[in-house]
Amino acid sequence: MTEAFPDRRDQLFGREADVHFLADRAARPGLTAVVAQPLMGKTWTMNEVARRLLEERRYLVGYHESKAAESSHLLYAVSNLYVRWLDDSAMREQAISLWERHKDSLVPLVAKMMGMLFDKLGASEVAGGVAGVVRSAFDGLANAQKDLLSGGLQIAPLPYDEARSLASLVANVSKRRVVLILDAWEKSPSPRAEFATLEAFLKHQDAWPHTHVFLAVRNPELDSTKVNDEAYRRTRDLCSINPAAALYELPPMRQEEARERLRIVSFVRDRVPAAKTHTEQRILEMIDGYPGVLDFWTNEANRSAMRTEEDLRKEASNAHALRYLELAHLLSGLQETQCMLAARLAVFQRLDAQSWVGFRELLLKDQAEAAVRDLTDSGVLADESFPTYGHDTRHAAARRWLVDHKRPLMRRTSEQIIETLAARITGISSASRPFLEALSACSETARQVGADPITCCLVDAARAAFGDDEAIAHRGFDELYPKAVERNRSFVPLVAASLFNRGVTKRLRGDRDGEIADYTAAIELPGAPADQVATALYNRGVARGLLGDGAGEIADYTATIELSEAPANQVARALVSRGIKKAQHSDSDGEIADYTAAIELPGAQADQVAKALYNRGVARGLLGDGAGEITDYTAAIELFEAPANQVAKALVNRGIAKAQHGYSDGAITDFTAAIELPGAPAEQVAQALVNRGLTKGRSGDSDGAIADDTAAIELPGAPAEQVAQALVNRGLTKGQRGDSDGAIADYTAAIELPGAPADQVAKALANRCITKGHGGDSDGAVADYAALVELPGVPASVLRDVYAILTNMAVPPHAGQ
Repeated sequence: MTEAFPDRRDQLFGREADVHFLADRAARPGLTAVVAQPLMGKTWTMNEVARRLLEERRYLVGYHESKAAESSHLLYAVSNLYVRWLDDSAMREQAISLWERHKDSLVPLVAKMMGMLFDKLGASEVAGGVAGVVRSAFDGLANAQKDLLSGGLQIAPLPYDEARSLASLVANVSKRRVVLILDAWEKSPSPRAEFATLEAFLKHQDAWPHTHVFLAVRNPELDSTKVNDEAYRRTRDLCSINPAAALYELPPMRQEEARERLRIVSFVRDRVPAAKTHTEQRILEMIDGYPGVLDFWTNEANRSAMRTEEDLRKEASNAHALRYLELAHLLSGLQETQCMLAARLAVFQRLDAQSWVGFRELLLKDQAEAAVRDLTDSGVLADESFPTYGHDTRHAAARRWLVDHKRPLMRRTSEQIIETLAARITGISSASRPFLEALSACSETARQVGADPITCCLVDAARAAFGDDEAIAHRGFDELYPKAVERNRSFVPLVAASLFNRGVTKRLRGDRDGEIADYTAAIELPGAPADQVATALYNRGVARGLLGDGAGEIADYTATIELSEAPANQVARALVSRGIKKAQHSDSDGEIADYTAAIELPGAQADQVAKALYNRGVARGLLGDGAGEITDYTAAIELFEAPANQVAKALVNRGIAKAQHGYSDGAITDFTAAIELPGAPAEQVAQALVNRGLTKGRSGDSDGAIADDTAAIELPGAPAEQVAQALVNRGLTKGQRGDSDGAIADYTAAIELPGAPADQVAKALANRCITKGHGGDSDGAVADYAALVELPGVPASVLRDVYAILTNMAVPPHAGQ
């Protein structure tokens, strides 16, 4: 029996679109060259195309993968076609019958070969099977062709007339379309001669039956000394001869579709123990669309030896290096100056058109831009408007080769680039971000080439800017960064930023002492920029305050305020925070003075000015200056670019102030404005709803009061404090309207609300107690009173009032007062 094409669908990933496209090409006469890099999966893809075509039963497929040993690649593809054709006994009988009628019309050599073939196939039992007989016959055809040439010393490809005659016979008998697949055509002993046959095929398709030829070609093919692209060049020439010929660059396997991603990851985890604990994203990133990675991972020797993600990454890197074997030949042939530029581009992150504009001067340095064109023309760089090795994995392959073979050059280059980038960083800002990103991307290369420890310290500092806290968490960084800034004062902004970031990380971890130590180190760094010092001072003040060091907190805010060249908004923030701190110490005059200074500070941003206005309004209200209070709230509300949360808070407080002064309509207007303000936080909206409900209730609008309380209770994200207050208020309104059950239900909900403040729970208990007493539920009233007594922090006056009410209702409370 003919060997079937293997069904590898369980291991063939991301190729459905390619298989569909190629099968569609087979439905039309012509030629398709499938070009791919090593281990891209072209053989498996072509096998799957062949398998599906045969399943349709409209095609006969001849397939041959060249091993560089046969006399003719095309000849043995046709041989395989005949095996698959004649293996069917019915078609074999038809073929023998047709041969008898039309043998005189065949090309002589073909006629002779077919006569011998059909004589043997006509036997009742075919010795050696159909495949052996066919192969023997085609070997004879090849040898006969050799004998016609210089003493048989030349390789004899299948000539055009013989190829056409053989294909026609198959098509006429089988009534099926013919597909010939020449896999690994770059290994064909004579692509030049086969090119002539295929060229004639494309120019004279009308003389052929419905035939499609696939050439599967590796690009590039390498021998021991050079890149051999003859087959690829001839493939491109074929595809320019006739529109019926097309070149198809087999892309990386597609990983975009969720189902296919899951199939790939499940396959890897099932077969590679080291991958079981790694995320889908990380596994797919390492594969990066290259089937060769799967081949390396599932190789039995590698599969059992891999233990960690680093092992997986290393083998993936080995596979990707094979993907770009031509780079080794191209890079090894570069002149010294060309190699220097290639090294800079490899050390650096992969460029795009925009980043090339920003880094052109740094990367070219002492070379003209023509040097980039030279590298592009030689094939080292891809043909783009900016210098690039191409895909990320090709870039990594170039870097790897240069690290392995030009380590001293790569070490010098990485140190120069790292120090240049570090010196251009002025802090954590949008202007410095491209330099930080580029510097951080140098990390792996710097360590691979053994770069100077101080240089590596600068890379770690940049990595810390992007949240890699471990990069500078070790003692070595603290020993190295002083040496770095001593080497070059331009490194100070980068180091200061890394120390500050480490302080923030320690804060998030609850390490207040470590946080303060890092801020202090950034503050005391000689030559640190004023904006970085100001930020560190302010944060250190906050940290000291959280540790109970109020004096130290105020001292740091004051130092920020008095720091020469400190940014206006940092000064404003320190003024507001110092004002809040003074308020806690009952220094109203000092508090208001700080808020006023922040409000009047040129360059202060709207968020801090709005906050200062709001806080000053609160302070003035507490001092009895109602007019000044409302004026400040109004200024905050009308401030251009004031944040929505500050505007909402000012509206709520102005509404409360107006209500206290008897301006109910004005109060309701402000509460409504806060509720309808786009972007207002749920806390302020809930507070406005509660206060508007109170104001409506006092004005006799109980329906409106209940509607607002209900809206506050049901508001998504409303804090427990406002929800509890709304429940108590709604309960009171319901009780006043005679709905005792509804009132008790609301009080109960407030009491049981998770996170409800103690004062609201106390109000709810007191009100429920009284409501139950009025309703004749003496036991319930006494139980609520007992719970109220046990509740911490309930004022004695509240207990006395409830006790008196219960006594007047003849419900003697049995709990102590």
